[in-house]
Amino acid sequence: MKGQYLQRLGKYSDAISFMLKEIMKYPTNDLLWVTLGLIHESENQIHSALKCFTTARHHMVKHGINNKSNNVNFIDEKIKYLEIRGNKI
Repeated sequence: MKGQYLQRLGKYSDAISFMLKEIMKYPTNDLLWVTLGLIHESENQIHSALKCFTTARHHMVKHGINNKSNNVNFIDEKIKYLEIRGNKI
């Protein structure tokens, strides 16, 4: 995805801006929220990453994705990990 590509090039601000523009167009797209969360996480923006992953999970469940699916489990584990990490900062 372009947002991750920009982040890998070291263009963190551009990556965030791009992702936020996409989210403005498609606010319930959980993949966009996950991608933004991964970008924030890679830049140690723990609080922002947590908000993104929590939002992604909300949209997944709202769209009928089973709570026991691999995607929801991934998000749940990511949220737990970031909560622990955030408490150590």
